[in-house]
Amino acid sequence: MTRVYYREAMGAFIVFDVTRPATFEAVTKWKEDLDSKLVLPNGKPVPTVLLANKCDQGIDVLVNNGIKMDQFCKENGFVGWFETSAKVMFPFLFKCFSKYREIVSLGHNAYLAKLLSCWN
Repeated sequence: MTRVYYREAMGAFIVFDVTRPATFEAVTKWKEDLDSKLVLPNGKPVPTVLLANKCDQGIDVLVNNGIKMDQFCKENGFVGWFETSAKVMFPFLFKCFSKYREIVSLGHNAYLAKLLSCWN
């Protein structure tokens, strides 16, 4: 993506489709692209959450090991990950984006905690 898509972003979601393994394989490329084009004013990478979409489809081969997913996120600079589906994702994103200033001002660990609170 070009830099214009990232301009002024204070956080990001990278979404992959659990029914299409190739999308998970591309996640690291998308994260590297994001990190190469956007940093926060303090020079740190933008907080990025990995979303495993279509979890309602009953196919959990890619995310059936939460410990491995947590480790993947840690190794690749994600603040965390969530299983989701488009049926619930858009209300979730709307709630989170409506609170983005508060979320970003909290820092990475509190940011993740705040995202969890958005889910409820």
